[in-house]
Amino acid sequence: MKIRFFILLGIIIVILLLGCESDWYPIYEDWLCTINIDGSDLEYIRNSYGNFLLSPDRQTLIEYTKNKFYSVSLNDLSSKTLLLNYGDDTEEIYNPSMSNTHIAFTHNADIYSLNIENKDTTRLTLDASLEKNPAFSSDGSKIVYTTFNSADSVTKVIVMNSDGSNKNVILEEPHNRYKKHFHFIMNDTAVLYYIMFKSGIYTINIDGSNHQCILENVHPYYLTLSPNRDYVIFMSDGYLQKINVDGTGHTLLTDTNNWEFDAVISPNGQKILYSKEDFPYIMDADGTDSYKLLDKMIADKDYERRESYFLDDYKILITLKKQIN
Repeated sequence: MKIRFFILLGIIIVILLLGCESDWYPIYEDWLCTINIDGSDLEYIRNSYGNFLLSPDRQTLIEYTKNKFYSVSLNDLSSKTLLLNYGDDTEEIYNPSMSNTHIAFTHNADIYSLNIENKDTTRLTLDASLEKNPAFSSDGSKIVYTTFNSADSVTKVIVMNSDGSNKNVILEEPHNRYKKHFHFIMNDTAVLYYIMFKSGIYTINIDGSNHQCILENVHPYYLTLSPNRDYVIFMSDGYLQKINVDGTGHTLLTDTNNWEFDAVISPNGQKILYSKEDFPYIMDADGTDSYKLLDKMIADKDYERRESYFLDDYKILITLKKQIN
């Protein structure tokens, strides 16, 4: 009798534990979502296993994984069409950047360009060295990138036309483990960059002239160029900050401790989407009127935040964690 009692008790306990599973062991998935900047109309679209690129004109959305590019319909975000498939995860794509018509990315140590409309892929570099971090100019006519050749132990910063022609070395740096990690943004006349683990934000004209440090004693993560191309926002020492591209107007926007979110600016330049303690926040571009967008955590993968975008001045595309049990 006692044995039956303990068996029944054990069954009841298991049932109760299973019923409470979501409370003590929640399971989350990354979901692609849209939401208005006032927190209304949150819509879960679908599971998200990739990352996204939005064209500068906000007319084309691209999803990418380790080895694939997809074109995603802005009318129906659940619909996507395969653009490029490298097969398995050993044929990986790195550092993609997007203009209104093309995607530039690194593959097997060279830089390639993918035409979004006709799906043609063009190899832009052929010099058998390590090419990294391509970034388009605002008008899409130029690409900046770094190259490293072990023979001379020099890292070179190169600007070329977006079709791969007219390559011009604008900067050379003695190679070390820091200086191979350049991160770029570019307007139509100048390149702004920082080097991982090296203090400062730097700018240099696309012809190689006027190389200068516009901000010292910062260790930036991410650079986001404003829609008018006149200032950038970046994260350093846990603070979201802002500086004009000419080096003036350095401003502290937040005091939140956050290293892993690429803050974005609305098309009209009036709002900034950023994260605080893993939750999405909105504030005015001058750092005032900050508020939590919603009580949902931003999704992450490999310790890096997923990309988020303003689809327009009012609607945001974001990847959030969704509890599924």
